[in-house]
Amino acid sequence: VLWPEPGQVYAGNNSSCVLRVSNQNHSVLLTGDIEWQAEQALSSKSALLKSEVLVAPHHGSRTSSSLAFVRAVQPKQVVISSGFHNRYHFPAKSVLDRYHQAGVQTLSTALRGAVFVSLGIVGGIRDNERLN
Repeated sequence: VLWPEPGQVYAGNNSSCVLRVSNQNHSVLLTGDIEWQAEQALSSKSALLKSEVLVAPHHGSRTSSSLAFVRAVQPKQVVISSGFHNRYHFPAKSVLDRYHQAGVQTLSTALRGAVFVSLGIVGGIRDNERLN
């Protein structure tokens, strides 16, 4: 658990739990709904953040995925969890542009459906699969 810090009280989206799940070969950073304020505080811990796969903060909202945070995490792939034609228009174009600028492959559940992340020896992401 990387966030929230012990003893700190946060309100709203920045009270989301941030977890890094890893094994010897691969890592995934789960960010909940954090926004740029929490990202800024976490960016100082870049050694702990670095992950191959990032689940985009706050569904790709324009209030998240700052370039500094993306650079601190250094993901190869980002999964953006949002609904098709959602009322908030997630993910924001500016966020998609940031990931593209950083060379990160984006996978959106709004466009692809379920996305599966494997931390096995080979690892990686599988998408466009239906749960039975």
